[in-house]
Amino acid sequence: MEYVLKRKLTLALSIIMIISMLSACGASQSSPSESAGNVAANTPVTKDDSGTTSTESDTITMSFGIHVANLQNQEPQVYEVLQSFMASNPDIVLDIVATSNADEQTTQMKLAAESGMLPDVFWNTPSSSKEMFDAGYLMDLSKFLDYDEKVDAAIGDSLRSLNEDGSVNEDGTVIGLPYQKLVTGFWLNKDIFEEYGVDIPHSGTTFEEFLEMVKTFNSNGVTTISNGAKTPYSMWAFQSAWVRYGFLDHLNGIRDGSDSFVNDDFLRYFERIDQLREAGAFPSNITTQDYFQAKEAFFSGNAAMLDSGQWDSSEIDNALGEASGFWWGPTFADGVGDQRVGMQAFTNNLRVSAKVEEDPAKKDAVFRFLSHWLSEEADTIRVNYGTNPLVSNPNVIVENKAYSAMMEAMSDEGWSGIPLQPDQIVAESVKSAIHDAVYGVMSGIYTPQQACETVQAAQERVMN
Repeated sequence: MEYVLKRKLTLALSIIMIISMLSACGASQSSPSESAGNVAANTPVTKDDSGTTSTESDTITMSFGIHVANLQNQEPQVYEVLQSFMASNPDIVLDIVATSNADEQTTQMKLAAESGMLPDVFWNTPSSSKEMFDAGYLMDLSKFLDYDEKVDAAIGDSLRSLNEDGSVNEDGTVIGLPYQKLVTGFWLNKDIFEEYGVDIPHSGTTFEEFLEMVKTFNSNGVTTISNGAKTPYSMWAFQSAWVRYGFLDHLNGIRDGSDSFVNDDFLRYFERIDQLREAGAFPSNITTQDYFQAKEAFFSGNAAMLDSGQWDSSEIDNALGEASGFWWGPTFADGVGDQRVGMQAFTNNLRVSAKVEEDPAKKDAVFRFLSHWLSEEADTIRVNYGTNPLVSNPNVIVENKAYSAMMEAMSDEGWSGIPLQPDQIVAESVKSAIHDAVYGVMSGIYTPQQACETVQAAQERVMN
């Protein structure tokens, strides 16, 4: 029996469209091969008491909200985990509610919460999810950890310790469970480095050394870092760099008003980005291209590096093979704190609608799904697709060269993971201002001082 995920693509931001989308039962708007790799619902076949084969009519439909329009292509490991869940749970039908990107997902989920139409399980950003939880829209998932002791033993303590990222509240109630382990940095095309006689950067390469690399590439007409400002959040490696300039050290003071985004450490951070811009690190069309175009430029050999993360490892392996490399980014002599840190965070986790708890059958289906999601079987699929496991260490031989390069960086002696991504632990409006500020400096629209002031202005609006 073929299991194909059902899909309903959200195409507008209005509540009317959300309600229409979520309540429709059979209509598909595009074929699975053309859209999200979502699976045609299967209807399990059973036998009644007389031994006659009959169609099961009491299957449970569980809706799953995701932030990518083409799940099979954009998040193949997620698609396969969902496939494996359907295969082992034929009484549960997954109904996929897809949006096109993270920003649209956040907007749609807010509207869905207000209209009482949240998907049963869905991907969502931390700050938005905390607001939903406080408003009573989300289930306390510590109940799931009580239900699945194996998962609780694997992630419970570490998850509960991350009370800054929107996963838990101070009282220990759990707002989200891991969607993926976010590992981000710079992917490298080592062939381009070798072609122009540039040393391949490594953990510990300094900003000054990096700047000289940029100048060499620029003098030869090569873009160093492929970025696209039309996808504002696609500046992952620069968030790790901000942590190396004390983002987490300043955050509590910024929140209580005793500190500000306008400070000497953050000014130096933006000055380093400005130096990269002046040296020609970024593409000339940075303001008019998006993340996917930036990827294509990297794949086609028009840039030495791509700011991205683990989710792209399979595509990078297919495009570059042995030439694939991974780097955490530079260390800074004038930075703040330990410079030997790379982004390894649980962010943008899975959330569960509070309404699930009102329906015992639905709650059982959701808990079974979460157990599968956080299982070794699911982790094996993730590793096979070049993404990191969540709860286990599957014994898998990895042939993906890009993934291997990333794992090598993760095992660098003396280096540790940053558990919190800066733009995920601030209010949504501040998050948008961070993206605006970083890309503003990259493109020469903002000075470093203006970038700091832009983010601080957003923070003050939140506080007032």
